[in-house]
Amino acid sequence: MKKYIKFLAVFVLILAVFFVIPKAKSDIKPYYAGEAINFQNKIIFGTANMGVLEIFQLENGQIIKKSVIKSDDDRYINFSDLIFNIENNRLYIYATNGRYLYKYDATYLDSLKLIKKIKDNSWDWFHALSKTNNRIVTIGTQGLKLWNYDPDIINSYDIHSTQSKNIGVSNGADFIYKLNEDKFQVIDGLFRNVVAETNIAIKDDHIRHMYNDEVNGGIFVVDDSTLKRILFDGSYFEFRHISDYGYDVDGVDGSEYVYFSDGIGVVKIREADMAPVDWIYTSQLGDGNGWAMGLRVVPHQYGEVIIVFNGSNILALDNNLNLIAYHQAQESEMIIVDPLSLRVDKYWGWGGSYVYVYGKGFGFNEEVEVKFVNERYEALTNKDGSFSIRITVPHKKCGKYDIKATGLVSEKTYSVSYEIVR
Repeated sequence: MKKYIKFLAVFVLILAVFFVIPKAKSDIKPYYAGEAINFQNKIIFGTANMGVLEIFQLENGQIIKKSVIKSDDDRYINFSDLIFNIENNRLYIYATNGRYLYKYDATYLDSLKLIKKIKDNSWDWFHALSKTNNRIVTIGTQGLKLWNYDPDIINSYDIHSTQSKNIGVSNGADFIYKLNEDKFQVIDGLFRNVVAETNIAIKDDHIRHMYNDEVNGGIFVVDDSTLKRILFDGSYFEFRHISDYGYDVDGVDGSEYVYFSDGIGVVKIREADMAPVDWIYTSQLGDGNGWAMGLRVVPHQYGEVIIVFNGSNILALDNNLNLIAYHQAQESEMIIVDPLSLRVDKYWGWGGSYVYVYGKGFGFNEEVEVKFVNERYEALTNKDGSFSIRITVPHKKCGKYDIKATGLVSEKTYSVSYEIVR
């Protein structure tokens, strides 16, 4: 035991150095949170910890980075959170940069497409995203808001927590559960009153993902002392872990097991008796600078896959907590979005000739409408928000006319003058 305590103390010191001391000429940040999903039997996960959306897929025992997306906004340049959702057999990614809620079609990860970008006109600032019954939930300065697929707001709750991610919504939104300082609270979704409350042990106020098993019943939360399975009447069962920290707990509804992270590693727990079944120390996995924080469990045909956001790396574990693969944090692949601009290869021509139009600064994989007098064309931008298209000069009387490009989602627009001659 003394040996273990000594190890823990030394490791926490190393961790403090890793996270607190600035790294010269580097923008590497720790992985501490993210989301994961099984889509068409593919394990897909992502994070916004670097300020960009990094989207990964577990393929043939390897973690492959499929996309990196930067906010297209000139003022709110960093994404803060994302969530996956399956709608009508298509995969979507919702993301926020605080001011806007973005919706990407991610059915094909190699060619994500921006299809919606909206803001709340009440000036809500979105801190985090969640979901219930496949409906997206924003968590912001004005509390919780429930959205449909359009997306439009269909309900709101003036409920807040010291950590925006520490709020969950039951399927059907009958109950909201949250961590509030040293209390776990269950709130009635209709009347907004607290119906149950449980004390928890909190030494450090940080993100703690809670898991509500809608099939077996009970909400699981890990504090800095125990993993608790809390029932809606406030009663609970618990398992005392050996770390001084607790982070995330997750599982698959109806499964026998849940998994939680406590900094030093991941523990597998049997729900029926809250007994530990297996565990793994993650500090030396990957590049050897791990600290297990964010954790998501994804069902798979070969058994549950556990994605761990482990400080300097992201881990993929099987349901026996064996390492499948890892991705090491790197210099963030920042995509530089050029200022909005439009140009042509020549600025005059006659009717029936061709002109090439080049645009920059639009949204990632966004459809752009190009109009020249009464003629309309559609172009698709690349991952840098740029496009090129060849259009035909209309047969009009001599004079100057505008060629106008408009992003169909971002609503960004830019015009350039063109002279029709002869």
